[in-house]
Amino acid sequence: MTSMKTPGYVLLCLLLAAAVRAADAPTGFSVLAEHHPVTLAECYAQTLEQNLDIRRQHAGMEAAAGAKMVFTARALPRASMSGTAGYSGGSLYGPGGPFAVVQTDVSQPLFDMGMPASLRRGRLEVIIAQQTLNGAVTAQLHATRLAFVRALAARRLFGLHQQIETHLQANVRSAQQRFDAGIASRQHVRQAEIQLLNLKPALSKAQRDYVNAVTELDQCRGTKQVAKGPLLLPEPTGSLEYAALKIDLEKETAQTLQRRPDLALLRELIKAAGEEKRMVQAGYYPFVALRAFSQYFPDVGVFGVRPEIVSGQDARQSETRYGAAFTWQVIDAGKIRGAASQVESARQTMEITLRRLEENVPRELRVLARTLETIDARLAALKQSASEAEELLKLVEARVKLGEATQLDFLNAQTNLLSTQRGILLAVFENETARAEFDRVTGRYLNFSDRPAK
Repeated sequence: MTSMKTPGYVLLCLLLAAAVRAADAPTGFSVLAEHHPVTLAECYAQTLEQNLDIRRQHAGMEAAAGAKMVFTARALPRASMSGTAGYSGGSLYGPGGPFAVVQTDVSQPLFDMGMPASLRRGRLEVIIAQQTLNGAVTAQLHATRLAFVRALAARRLFGLHQQIETHLQANVRSAQQRFDAGIASRQHVRQAEIQLLNLKPALSKAQRDYVNAVTELDQCRGTKQVAKGPLLLPEPTGSLEYAALKIDLEKETAQTLQRRPDLALLRELIKAAGEEKRMVQAGYYPFVALRAFSQYFPDVGVFGVRPEIVSGQDARQSETRYGAAFTWQVIDAGKIRGAASQVESARQTMEITLRRLEENVPRELRVLARTLETIDARLAALKQSASEAEELLKLVEARVKLGEATQLDFLNAQTNLLSTQRGILLAVFENETARAEFDRVTGRYLNFSDRPAK
């Protein structure tokens, strides 16, 4: 005997089978990894110490010190020494023997139009490297904070979804019991089962978000994973905290323009481009240097006897010459002008970028201020809804005891309360994210770079 089943019934069976497999899955976030608790302050300290981008910029500071020496060398004296050694012989000088000649050449620039610009450019090289490091610190600390906050939100959201799942499972059992008792239809049971199935994707997403967040947090901290043994992942401690933030646009704009590392870096790069242009244009002016030249013949008597070529003349000779060298290249075939034009073009480009970023600062702060106000209003409404949901839950619980409401009504009231709590959690998370963005926009992360881990 064969029976025909409707497509809807087959689909329902498949959904129930998927729900059973999902319920049998482990509830932990990652069974293949070991989690160790960390605080946000510890994550900041580890990021500053181990993050690869920050360490690369620290190495750039050393390179900047070397570049400064190269620029400074333009004003320093130049000295060179050369020696010649060999063996001489022949009938003119008598018996052969070894000989040596030592020559020295010292030059000190006296007039060079590019010298002051070169000294200033060398100092700017170190400042540029420092501002680049500040930018990397700001970016990496911001990424660490966002990953930390996302992990806290995903973990809390997973817990709320588990509570909702528990109530929905009880809802399914209650509907099934009422159907078995003949006081409810099969449609009520299916609706309860579909509600439970609809929650499974949210549970899986919260689990994936948590694992992705702690993985990103581990990458931001720059920790090294061992080749053997289980995967070690951080476990953020603490909870999301809501803090109302009122932005003084005028005050924060003025401070941000002076504090933000990317703006400071562009200003220093513009100054450096100006000094480079002066260094290039120094080729239009003459170059004057004091130069000294000396030549020394050591005592050749140690190596052999040298006859006198002229009566009374000593075979040992030394010679010193000094004077001033003057160079001026009047015609350069456009070399200096072309190089100066390239530097000026780069400087103007950076000025345009700086002006655009400075104009965006008040806009970004206004957007953040409005975002925070919107979050505050939504959170206040959600808290009011949560208070009403709590009162409704108490009322339904009392009516259930009096027999005026069903267990399904009670479970629906519980689910409504948990959904409102989920909305509150998301609003607090958005508040944390907006405050982190405010610290990034205003350049406040540099205040965290020298704080010890607690």
